Amino acid sequence: MRRAALLTIALVSCGGASGPVPKPDLGMNVIAQRDLAHMRDTWERSDREGRSALEDPLRQHVARYPRDPSTRVARVMLALIALEKGDIDRAATLAGPLAAGHDGATKDAAVVVVGATLRHRGRAAEALARLRPLFQKLIDPVARNTLNRELVLAAVETGKYADASRFLQAYVRQAKREDRQQALSEAAALVDRIPAPSLLGVLAREQAADEPDLGFLDLLADALARYVTDKEDVALAKRLLEIAGPLLGDRADGVARIAARGAAVRLERNTLGLVLPIRNEELRRRGVEVAAGLALALGLPGGKARLVTRDDGGDAATIDDALALLNADGAAVIVAGFDTKEADVASAYAERTGLPVVLLRPPSKPIKHDGPVFVLGEMPGESRALLARELAESGHDKVAVLVADRDGTDKTVAQPNVVGVQQCGASLDFVKTAGANALVVDGHPTCAAEAAAAGGIALGFGLDAGAAGARGLYAGAGIFPSPLDASDDPLLRAWQKLDRGAPTWWTGLGHDAGVLVKDAILKLPADSEDGEDRAAAARRKAAATEAVARATGMLWTTEAKGFGGKRAITRTVTVIDRGASRSRRAPPTPRR
Repeated sequence: MRRAALLTIALVSCGGASGPVPKPDLGMNVIAQRDLAHMRDTWERSDREGRSALEDPLRQHVARYPRDPSTRVARVMLALIALEKGDIDRAATLAGPLAAGHDGATKDAAVVVVGATLRHRGRAAEALARLRPLFQKLIDPVARNTLNRELVLAAVETGKYADASRFLQAYVRQAKREDRQQALSEAAALVDRIPAPSLLGVLAREQAADEPDLGFLDLLADALARYVTDKEDVALAKRLLEIAGPLLGDRADGVARIAARGAAVRLERNTLGLVLPIRNEELRRRGVEVAAGLALALGLPGGKARLVTRDDGGDAATIDDALALLNADGAAVIVAGFDTKEADVASAYAERTGLPVVLLRPPSKPIKHDGPVFVLGEMPGESRALLARELAESGHDKVAVLVADRDGTDKTVAQPNVVGVQQCGASLDFVKTAGANALVVDGHPTCAAEAAAAGGIALGFGLDAGAAGARGLYAGAGIFPSPLDASDDPLLRAWQKLDRGAPTWWTGLGHDAGVLVKDAILKLPADSEDGEDRAAAARRKAAATEAVARATGMLWTTEAKGFGGKRAITRTVTVIDRGASRSRRAPPTPRR
């Protein structure tokens, strides 16, 4: 009798205490009751294919015990199988009389089948009205799964999208283990029929659940990310990032790019963004050195400021994407511009969005005197040209130049005594071939050291060459070319403790950018003091721009303490004689 009691529980609906008392369809014949209980166990543990295999045994049960109440349960199971097979007429024929019978679990399951047949026949509104009262009231897992699926479809077909999203959540969460994959597959198709705002609400509710369904969350996040990128919906992209950013995985960047197109992307008052270039080895080297200088100035790890980075994807065409992603990450100021090409893109982005950008190289076009673009670095040709002119003054009429890159307008080419320019890594035979009697090196310290080791020729070293330790002329600015001599700088002493050798020019630029931007962003008001509309975002960006313009600190690459309200740093570049055959101190370059 224990099995009979269990069967009674399984077949009783979960309705309230009021109303008609449900009548369980208990078998009068003990053998019939036992056979049906066995099939019922298989029914509840099977997937759709397993349930279909029960069709013949269930038919035989009905034929063997035509008047036993247990056949009502067998018939509704047959109706559900017919529905799953798409045999709508047979499902309706089997379920109709049962749905008109006495209250109980059998009738409820039959009503589910009748409602499904109504929807299949184009009567979705009637189906929804018939099925909605049963929502969350069925115990039978198969009938419940069918009910939830049919409710989603009926709600979609009648435009009840808020209801559809609620029913969809139940459909996936309540599917039994054997039907779960089927439910997820069908849900993946159904989400495309529900408007994104309704799906976003479901996602938020699912996240808030005590035990969220990770598969369902991933399905929703994927559907919403596809919608956002296809429709370029800025507002929805921002909400999706706020609600479910960690769920997006690889899809986050695409959503963030869309979100960043909105003028009201939120700025975090303590956040600095850095574009890391990976387009070639030289740019990678600069990126690593700048990042080290930034980390030192920001006090990372730890400290009050936060650094977020994005690489350029190895392609100049994706620099704009990196900037947009940093914007979406909350950067209040971005450091970029490792070469002229990147500086041009970053400058245009800043002008377009109003987000302040600090450039490590000047762009090819003049910047606005009151805009969001700040130029911290030098055009490399400036110091090279200065060295070439100084060498000409000392009688060197043929100067070869070795550079890290041929970036922007190289003013050394315009000097009358320059006879050849090559990039680091090229054979130094070009010096002899050109008949040069002097060599200017403006590459990384390793490049400078290799050139100095060749000997037998007058040498000049640019800002990026570092203190090569060879006799010659050196371009100087700020604490360079001998940065370790500036022992009164606490950050420089901190750098020395790291035992990394002398900081390079690019490390110095990173340090200076970090000092100034940190001073600026930590003075910004907290975001909570303003709203999220476009006007508020514009005010925050303007405040960040003004803060950078007025920021001050002890800098390494210039004698200046900051931009002084302007948009280009003041820097005096000089020539220092370290045992050259004949030289004099060159006049400073014009101040920008």
